[in-house]
Amino acid sequence: MIRAFAAVACAGLLAAEGWGEESRFLEEQALRFEEKLAASIEELKQVNAEISKEKAPLLEAVSVDRLQVARLRNEIETALLSKSGLQSELKELREDVDERAQHLNYVDSMLNEFIGDFEVGIHASEEQLYGDGFREFRMGVGSELAPASAEKITAQFDLLDKATERLEQLLGGAQFSGKAVAKDGTLLEGDYLLYGPSVFFMSGDAAQIGLAVAETNLSEPVLLDTPGLEPESFAKALGGGEGVMALDASLGKAAGLQSARWSIREHVQKGGYVGYAIIAFAGLSLVVALLKFLQFASRRRSPNEQANQILDLLTKGEGDAALEKSSQLGAPYGEIVRLALQNRDEEDEVLDEVVLGVLQKEKTRLERKLPLLALIAATTPLMGLLGTVVGMIKTFALITVFGSGEAKSLSSGISEALVTTEFGLLVAIPTLLLHGLLNRLAKERVAELEEFAADFVVGLRKAKKRKDRCA
Repeated sequence: MIRAFAAVACAGLLAAEGWGEESRFLEEQALRFEEKLAASIEELKQVNAEISKEKAPLLEAVSVDRLQVARLRNEIETALLSKSGLQSELKELREDVDERAQHLNYVDSMLNEFIGDFEVGIHASEEQLYGDGFREFRMGVGSELAPASAEKITAQFDLLDKATERLEQLLGGAQFSGKAVAKDGTLLEGDYLLYGPSVFFMSGDAAQIGLAVAETNLSEPVLLDTPGLEPESFAKALGGGEGVMALDASLGKAAGLQSARWSIREHVQKGGYVGYAIIAFAGLSLVVALLKFLQFASRRRSPNEQANQILDLLTKGEGDAALEKSSQLGAPYGEIVRLALQNRDEEDEVLDEVVLGVLQKEKTRLERKLPLLALIAATTPLMGLLGTVVGMIKTFALITVFGSGEAKSLSSGISEALVTTEFGLLVAIPTLLLHGLLNRLAKERVAELEEFAADFVVGLRKAKKRKDRCA
């Protein structure tokens, strides 16, 4: 570019040769520029030489830096790959930990379920052996909010070991000392023998012996009468010898049914004051029914033959003899005949009213006390329902105070509450049937009286007409 500028300047100077002094001035300037141009070119060569001299170390340093950057980049890529692998391993480890935690929770739930079944499945007498261990576990590491820790699992396996030992003992018969309640309520101390599903107890003095069964609301078992169980055989069995034992082939169900069976007295006592009231109504309805049956059983057949004889006497004009014979008829037929004879000379309407009055009086007497049976039949189911409601209120009040406890205790309280409903239905159904039967008998008796009265009045009118014609 400088050379081009110099050439242009020279061309300008040559073009201006003819210009005089101005041309010389331009020539001088052109020479000066050439000198500067030569100096600049020389300086440029020196600078290029210096650049070439310093460029090699710089290129070498850049090459070294590039190699170091590539090495660091490889190290970073290796670290990233290592990090990705570690993250993948960490994820697998976390999944493994979660899976093992699920297995641990499953084992914990299974052990808790087994311990619950074990606690419920033991006999009431074994509560004296294992009760403290269960309570300690429930109040400690076995609480519902406790996690599946090592201490909890250890305690669970301790109870599992106890259950296994118990099964091994039951195969050959297990024995221990404890307490039981006699039938009279006395607390006895003695020895238990567990053999399969059967649990036997013998007091320390060998005076009382029998099967031991659980009883609601009692912490100790209750003794049952066990025929065929001798103290000598029991003592030999406890001593490890041989003895004849009374085993329950129903796996304990028969003994449970026997203990759950109530006597009549206990059944009545379960009903409470409402049950006693229902029983009183039952007695009242029974007395009324007996009286009514006796009343209907004592009735006589319609004296149609005697009535015809009375009408014949009246036709013959022997009114006094007919009236005297009517007194021999039993009530209420005699009263109907007597009043009809006394009013035979009255108008037909008056005679009908007199007879109708006797019939209405007899109907009232026959139907007397029958509404009382209907009232008892309608009231006793309501009284039974009242007793059930009262019993349920008491049951829920106990649940509020002591908790629900075992389902066995709750069902026992509900069954006691339903006793009054049973009493109410047992009284209402027979009373309703008796009321229907007695009401039917009363209607039949009234129908017979009405038929007899109608026949006698018609015969009386005919006899009166015959007498009038004869006169």
